[in-house]
Amino acid sequence: MKFISTRDNSIQIDSQEVIFNCINDDIYVPYKLENLYDIDVLRDMSYSELAIYILKHFLTDIDESTIKSIVEKAYNGYEPNVFLRKTSDRCYVELFNNKSLSYRDLSLSIISEFIDINLKNNPSVKELYIFTASTDISISTIENFKKMNTKVFVFYPNTISDIEKSKLLSSLSDNIVAIGVDGDFYACKKLVDGLINDEDIKSLIQDKQSVISTCNSLNIIRVLTQVVYYFYSYITMVKFGEIEKDKKINVSIPTENFGNIMACFYAKRMGLPINKIICATKSPLSFKKFLDTGEFIYDEVFGKDSTSFERLVTANIERLLHHLLNDQDRIREIYNDFRNNKKFTLTPDELQKLGCIETYSLNNEEVSQKILRLFLECQYPLSPQTALASLAYDKYVIDSFDYTPSVIIATTSPYSSTDKLLKSFGYNENLDVKMAIEKLNSFIKAPIPDNLQNIKEVETKIFNADEIKNIVIEEIKNMEK
Repeated sequence: MKFISTRDNSIQIDSQEVIFNCINDDIYVPYKLENLYDIDVLRDMSYSELAIYILKHFLTDIDESTIKSIVEKAYNGYEPNVFLRKTSDRCYVELFNNKSLSYRDLSLSIISEFIDINLKNNPSVKELYIFTASTDISISTIENFKKMNTKVFVFYPNTISDIEKSKLLSSLSDNIVAIGVDGDFYACKKLVDGLINDEDIKSLIQDKQSVISTCNSLNIIRVLTQVVYYFYSYITMVKFGEIEKDKKINVSIPTENFGNIMACFYAKRMGLPINKIICATKSPLSFKKFLDTGEFIYDEVFGKDSTSFERLVTANIERLLHHLLNDQDRIREIYNDFRNNKKFTLTPDELQKLGCIETYSLNNEEVSQKILRLFLECQYPLSPQTALASLAYDKYVIDSFDYTPSVIIATTSPYSSTDKLLKSFGYNENLDVKMAIEKLNSFIKAPIPDNLQNIKEVETKIFNADEIKNIVIEEIKNMEK
């Protein structure tokens, strides 16, 4: 299948070209979305089998045996541990039972193997230089990149949790560099965007017969690997009797850049019986006015003081509008309005087509209270990201009286945010990373993940954004020595 530019449908590339073009200005989408939902075909598929089934419909320039090999290598020949948990009125699908304690492992492990195949099939590309924020990569992916012709720069914020920092900095090698940034996760994403478009860095890497890429949802293949989450969630709910086959569900998803929302929308367009997609964002990021009125105004979506990385968000919004409007001239008009005026407005007819998505923006205090409340009710611990989605679902039910069976996408382990959970439980003492894990375990009783058993504190150095370009240039030069 070809992938086309949202603004010029005559621009078409194969899946193996996507990885080398995802940092360009064009935003790519699949040429078409086929209906892949047939519960009698899907019901007994494992997660890996489902991934192969979905991806082979998009990666048609790669034979099915290669796609099967990509998925098997991604998961080291084992089935991912994806579990369905039920509380009183909703299900949670846990995507975090892996080495990275995050949903990212499930998609990025496939992406890294896909990149390896791309590099082997394109010998003219000596190496691939990957620039990524720490939220757009996983530990398993880093382990895979160590063995490939890749050079990876990971940028992490000074607000990163001790656990995430320790896992990241313990996984480095000669071709993997991690750099601390004075700022939050969105500052790292903005920094990545600046670096991959910097002419000095691009020229330096081109001189080495190499190419720049990234792992975030600018890469449409990343979004497609996430479609599997929603198909697997649905068939698991059917399998365990939570819903009857073909019955519609609501899905509540925490998101930073709309990538997971886009993947869920694709699943719906591919026939999965989804009623509402509930988009949970952390304040100040808010899509509420946009979805209520059709006005997408920069300051009101991102917040006047927000550091949200708008390119990722608007890229996925652009994809969404492409599929809903099916009009490349209108997409160009919307794109130019936003680029020139930092806003665009949908017509009433266009806005009506967004009715499948509801959105809620929530603050840290609300999320913290949700973590405590649910744990006291049923002893089920939520990470802040999962609590965000669960709370958005609460608010949606209050607003809509819609009691359609629902699933919450549990994206991260509670152990990935020990400090925040401990504060939610009223424990405010400063503890080192190992003691914090043990203290959280004494509250929630969930087994400590194996890769956290011997975790240690690590020292870091944080740099201002304006220092980092020169650091990166020196690292690129040193990588060749």
